[in-house]
Amino acid sequence: CALPISMDMAVKWKQDLDSKVFLGSTGKTIPCVLLVNKIDLVNGNLHKTKEEMDAFCREHKFCGWFETSAKDDKNVGPAFSALVDHVLLATSELPNNGVDKPQGNVPAPAKGRNQRKEEKKCC
Repeated sequence: CALPISMDMAVKWKQDLDSKVFLGSTGKTIPCVLLVNKIDLVNGNLHKTKEEMDAFCREHKFCGWFETSAKDDKNVGPAFSALVDHVLLATSELPNNGVDKPQGNVPAPAKGRNQRKEEKKCC
């Protein structure tokens, strides 16, 4: 959840990331989305308001944030989709320096392939 220690660690991690990883030779930092994980443990009750989280993300240059629960599979897919969208937008704006961008086609996964299988419980 959005505890102060977790928020401080997110800022340190983001600063480290921003100092080491860039989009091509532009010097621009890569997009980053903040995940407030284990939301299932706090029954959806964040320690910060939506407005506080939005302000935190603006201040520390996160693209946005999502409440997530890997256990309950809550917002994990949408969070990664949002990150991919931001990366694609940021990289589409990069100069190609005379190099053609690769062309290709990635087929959609087979129907039902990414659906979670129900776990069998023992005993």
